[in-house]
Amino acid sequence: MKRKKKTMKRTKLYDTEGIKGKIIQLRDGDGIRITSNTKMFYLTCCQCDLKHEVCVERGKEKIVLKFKRLK
Repeated sequence: MKRKKKTMKRTKLYDTEGIKGKIIQLRDGDGIRITSNTKMFYLTCCQCDLKHEVCVERGKEKIVLKFKRLK
């Protein structure tokens, strides 16, 4: 009998351009694709009900996301 592999499948992938002005709820396995012209976007945390500013910094080898909690 073959065993099924348990893998975490990505349920949804959102573009940063596609989520502007929309309310989405991210779950385990979901992702956000950062488009080339995105410098910053906002997320509201469902645990602390505060808005977080997410800054996108592109380096030569990696992309860095910096989170800042807004009041």
